[in-house]
Amino acid sequence: MAYRNYISLVLVFCILLLISLGCKKDQPIAPIDTLPQLTTEGKNTFGCLVNGKPFISNYKGSSMNVVPAFYYDTKRFVIDATMIDENDILSQTGFIFHLTHNTGEYQMYGIASDSRSYTLYDPNVECNVYYNDIDNLGTVNVTFLDTIKRIISGTFQMDLINNDCTVPVLKVSDGRFDVKF
Repeated sequence: MAYRNYISLVLVFCILLLISLGCKKDQPIAPIDTLPQLTTEGKNTFGCLVNGKPFISNYKGSSMNVVPAFYYDTKRFVIDATMIDENDILSQTGFIFHLTHNTGEYQMYGIASDSRSYTLYDPNVECNVYYNDIDNLGTVNVTFLDTIKRIISGTFQMDLINNDCTVPVLKVSDGRFDVKF
């Protein structure tokens, strides 16, 4: 009799477990959780939130999806990234800063008020180019630098502007990159 009660109890427990697992609803993934991890291995990753929406470099067209360059003579570091979304729409963003020492925080370098920092190649969008805000340049925090292996990693944030757009400011936040240069 005790054995039969034990079997009944296990069976009831299994049924309740299956019911509770079946009732779980998928939780939506937060945009920040879709960005690449903060790594220091030269994985050529680049991601950020643009007005809260993920921008993750993923374009494998005729060139790399992330293009870093370091100019030793001027100490200028440039990084450009390209993303293609689920509708095959390309967008690009990037930044420039002077890498004058090792790790630490740097101010982004704005060439001119008309230097493009974000472009959306969507023919259905009238306003698709944003520029550096010369009065409010963003920041780059270099968290890892290996000049022998030529790896640089870090975080960034910036505001981009186009006063002719309905949305005049693009807030680029939670940016991270891990590239070989």
